[in-house]
Amino acid sequence: MASLREIPGQLKNLWTQLSTGKKISFILIFLLMTAIFSFLVWWAGRAEYKTLYADLAVEDANAVVSHLKENRIPYKLDRDGTSISVPDKNYYEAKMSLANAGLPSGGVVGYELFDRKGLGLTDAQLKIAKLRALQGELARTIKELSPVEACRVHLALPEETLFIEDKKQATASVVLTLAANAKLTDEQISGIVFLVSSSVEGLDSNNVTIIDQKGHVLSKPKDDAMGGAGDLEDKTRKLEKQTEQNIETLLARSVGPEKVAARVHVVLDRENVQKVEERYNPDEQVVRSQQTVVADNTASETNTSSFPGAESNVPETNYAEGAQNQSKSNKKQETVNYEISRTTSTISQAGGAIKKLSVAVLIDGTYKEVEGEGKKKMEFVPRSEEEMATFTEIVKKVVGYNEQRGDQIEVANIPFVTEEAGALESPYEKMDYIIRFVNYGLAVLGVVLFLLFIVRPLLRWLTTEPSLESQLGMPAELLAGATVGEIEARLAGRLGPGVAAEEAVPAEEAGPKEITMAERMGRLNRQKADLLETASRDSEAVTLMIRRWIKEGERNA
Repeated sequence: MASLREIPGQLKNLWTQLSTGKKISFILIFLLMTAIFSFLVWWAGRAEYKTLYADLAVEDANAVVSHLKENRIPYKLDRDGTSISVPDKNYYEAKMSLANAGLPSGGVVGYELFDRKGLGLTDAQLKIAKLRALQGELARTIKELSPVEACRVHLALPEETLFIEDKKQATASVVLTLAANAKLTDEQISGIVFLVSSSVEGLDSNNVTIIDQKGHVLSKPKDDAMGGAGDLEDKTRKLEKQTEQNIETLLARSVGPEKVAARVHVVLDRENVQKVEERYNPDEQVVRSQQTVVADNTASETNTSSFPGAESNVPETNYAEGAQNQSKSNKKQETVNYEISRTTSTISQAGGAIKKLSVAVLIDGTYKEVEGEGKKKMEFVPRSEEEMATFTEIVKKVVGYNEQRGDQIEVANIPFVTEEAGALESPYEKMDYIIRFVNYGLAVLGVVLFLLFIVRPLLRWLTTEPSLESQLGMPAELLAGATVGEIEARLAGRLGPGVAAEEAVPAEEAGPKEITMAERMGRLNRQKADLLETASRDSEAVTLMIRRWIKEGERNA
């Protein structure tokens, strides 16, 4: 307890020994450290804001801000008013409150548009209001699908007419903003088409067009003027989807669900081909025709004599028979024609045959639990080469691999990102975390730099006594040759060069000439302590001084 009681006195003595400049510096340092500590306490205890919504439409941002004001929830606008942040403790409260109020509405309005009572609406304004409400309700309904983040619906409804030939068909366009790496299935696309066509009177499903945020056409109207181009694109897409499903379904039985992903790119031949083939087989001969001609000829020749004149020209005139010659011949001719076997084939092939096939398959590996950094974690274990080769052969059989056709197949084994690891924050939330950590780092760095380059030098200056040379007012070279009396006189602070040491009087004695023994002993003790402290700091100067004393003692002896 005695030591604790002495602490205030020691602090008081330490304070009285400081010079005026050091006292002022100490007070300034104390005030500055107090201000910095108060700032750090305030900064650490301030509310951290978290992004509530980002990239809002102007209408939605205005409605959300108004709702937060009504419920007295603190908020902060960022990024030109399109992003709204609230304190961490109010984040979920604000989310539920806004969801209950139907905010944000995605920049669209529904049938609540008619909740605003207005007078003097014309027929045209009423039709536009109905159209806006219908488009907004459809967009909200489609947005409920898990892959869809935002949706816009545009309806083109023709005016009613009395003449059938002037009647036009209604059309609809749907623009979808899908989540990252999300993809709609054929069933979901068909469901959206059916939903829109069923919600609008007179709208045929063939007149509904769906595109995503990248401009990819997911569903479009069928146009007969396009010929078979549209059907060919549909066939390509369906073939790719079907092949992907076949691969994933088959491999999932071995590696497990959600552990295989396949993507297929099919190039179809768009040309119609008609081919005629004739094949001849010389080994197979068939009698085409056979002709046999038989000729049997008999000829006779008689010689008669007559005289020229009238008698010979008179009919029924008999003359004497002359000599007769007879000839006979037989002839047979046979002709056989053979036909070589011939096959004629006419092949008509419509466009749509597979021209080239490219397949990419990703297969997840296995995982084992390991200890690391004081907690358990899952480590990826790749599959063996034999297993991957088997998977590759299976994929080839499923897709109908044809090397001559130039098909390409790649099967890779890489770790998949799980839902927990893949459920990352939005870019704005990640930016909030980054800014928060940067602020912490800058604060810590500022404190460290302040302590190193400001507080530390000041404390060193406050606690450091002047060296022996500065106290004596002479450099170390002269100090080595000074006498003991001169050194004592300079330490007392009253003598200049050349004054005898015996005449030296401490500065503290510049008052009454009568000094008690206790005061003299106290001053001597303080001088002794000062000398010991000086010796501990400047050992070289003290060594020179002691050597000088030894030499003086030897000369005096």
